Amino acid sequence: MKYQDPYEPMGDSAVDERLVPLFAKHRQKSVLVSIRMPEELLVRVKRLAQARETRYQTLLKRILEAALSQIEQEEGLATLEEAAKAAPQARL
Repeated sequence: MKYQDPYEPMGDSAVDERLVPLFAKHRQKSVLVSIRMPEELLVRVKRLAQARETRYQTLLKRILEAALSQIEQEEGLATLEEAAKAAPQARL
């Protein structure tokens, strides 16, 4: 049995109207940061990002998120979602 695409009969604008809000809910606001790190560390990150065919900034965010989630879990700290609910307007 062939899978029937529910969006096939729709025009581009109708598909956008249904899907864009779904993806927008999950996109977090980004802020620009500047960080100093050893050059060798940046070279390693860029090499790994290239091997994974992704941008190094994206890889750094993923690494930071994974490490932070692990630390929060190990130390019983609030997760990102819990912290956002507790203080949605808080700024660091």
